Amino acid sequence: MIVGFYSPTTYGIPVVNDDWVQVDRLAQHMASHWHFDHLEPLASESYAQVSTMLLQDHLDLDLDPRDEDDNVDHGVLKAQVIEGVQSYLQGTLLPSVWWDAVAQPLLNPTALAALVRSSIDEHCPSQQDNNTVHSACLINHSRELGRQLDEHVASLLNQALDELDSRVVPDVLKQTAALLARMQIKTTIKQPWQPKQLMHRLPNPVACQTHSFTRYLYLARVQ
Repeated sequence: MIVGFYSPTTYGIPVVNDDWVQVDRLAQHMASHWHFDHLEPLASESYAQVSTMLLQDHLDLDLDPRDEDDNVDHGVLKAQVIEGVQSYLQGTLLPSVWWDAVAQPLLNPTALAALVRSSIDEHCPSQQDNNTVHSACLINHSRELGRQLDEHVASLLNQALDELDSRVVPDVLKQTAALLARMQIKTTIKQPWQPKQLMHRLPNPVACQTHSFTRYLYLARVQ
């Protein structure tokens, strides 16, 4: 699964060619944008997709009444139990075993900012005394920088999603069944999780969007 984050362009907020840009500030702006506008929403969508798929296709919770004459509305109670399990999966278990343990070390803002700085240094070495680069160099190399950063982030994201799909979700399926059994809810795994089920269900996080590289140059320029 190749995820495209970035279609760089030099159109947007104008930056004069003789401006200087603070590299660390530029890296922080771009990393924050990726993290909060694209990666975290994708993570939330992943949790929702996984929890729904597990409860619909893989787990069978035996919540039917033992006494047919019981007046309790079991339909309502069953829906509440399933909703509680989904909420636990989506809000607690999946974030802890995947985002915190696998994706966050690869894709946290500090790691992303380091990627940006490394890519910029390859094309536009910074002034050693104040960590700034000339905006003309960044504008001239904006397409190369955008493409390179896109490939770096897409590679890391694919690595994290593959780990989610191939290792984390099968473990979560077993953990959830065991947890429900301890709560005395008879639970059956109808079918094991098959890798590659998830990847095609997730949307491209920035489909049909164009990002302006010079927008970040403007925000990071030396006043």
